[in-house]
Amino acid sequence: MTQTATQQLTAEVLTWPGTSVRFGSRGEYGFWAGNRELGHLHGDRVAHFAFADRRLGQELRDSGQVGPHPVNRHSPKLAARDIAGPADVEAVRELLRLNYDRHTEDPEAEVRALVAALDEAQFDADAFAALLRDDAVIVNIAGVRVEGREAIRSAVGAALGTALRDVRTRAEIIGVAFPADGVAVVSAIKHVEHGGAALPARGTYSIVTIREPEGWRVALLHTTPAGLNS
Repeated sequence: MTQTATQQLTAEVLTWPGTSVRFGSRGEYGFWAGNRELGHLHGDRVAHFAFADRRLGQELRDSGQVGPHPVNRHSPKLAARDIAGPADVEAVRELLRLNYDRHTEDPEAEVRALVAALDEAQFDADAFAALLRDDAVIVNIAGVRVEGREAIRSAVGAALGTALRDVRTRAEIIGVAFPADGVAVVSAIKHVEHGGAALPARGTYSIVTIREPEGWRVALLHTTPAGLNS
């Protein structure tokens, strides 16, 4: 009996040390190495990937090995590969292996990747909420405090229905500290492209993250304005 793409890839990936498979919240079938996802499948029809290195993602896209991800078609870090035949299965295997070979147990790299993922997910309430702990707290640059992942998901979704959908932010990491095992504190500057909104152009950005079984997740995001429209 011919194996499906999922069966073929599972049989291969699970021979790599430290790997596992997990189902995600949307039913996706994920391949993991330790606490980092290598990629996931939606049935036997498409594979999705996230690359920590923007330049690598762009090179893969430029060479035609991957296409844009439906969540954010403009991000070179996010990618998709359709599966239509044996050649595509092999291509997906190679992309999974590429992410596996680049994976290291480097907690600072993982935390930095989480911060980058927050930036990438700012226009997708579900993707943003997936990066948070259940009891996460956010204090945004306007001083609004929201507690709990579901409340934050709702707040982000509501904001995307207003003029705030034109506001784009970017985190510039200054440093990452580990005050306790499984706890990381990120000091950063938040740059704000406010599109005419009455918001500061930048802020002091503090992020507290906790390592959970599925990886690093955000416990606190706190932004303090640092100069009005400058």
